[in-house]
Amino acid sequence: MLSSLHFPVGGERFRPSLEDFLEFLVSECGVDRIEGWETVLAEGREIWRRFQLRTVVRELQVEAAEVLKLNGWTVAPPPGAVLERTNGLTQW
Repeated sequence: MLSSLHFPVGGERFRPSLEDFLEFLVSECGVDRIEGWETVLAEGREIWRRFQLRTVVRELQVEAAEVLKLNGWTVAPPPGAVLERTNGLTQW
């Protein structure tokens, strides 16, 4: 029964989007859909993931800077910047 499903994934930042859940319902549970549903879900999922990425970069600026530097970017923190907010990494 769908009401008994529980998805304990991702913690605070990396939870599935509504679009992920809707695709699960269509693909795995056989829920009806209309033409174009995949495109609509893909567009919504991209918006969600970009929003999540921005939030993660804001919280883990050192990690983001290191990845950018590995890819040839020049990155320097502004004076007084709060560079890490790691409490979200271990929360449920």
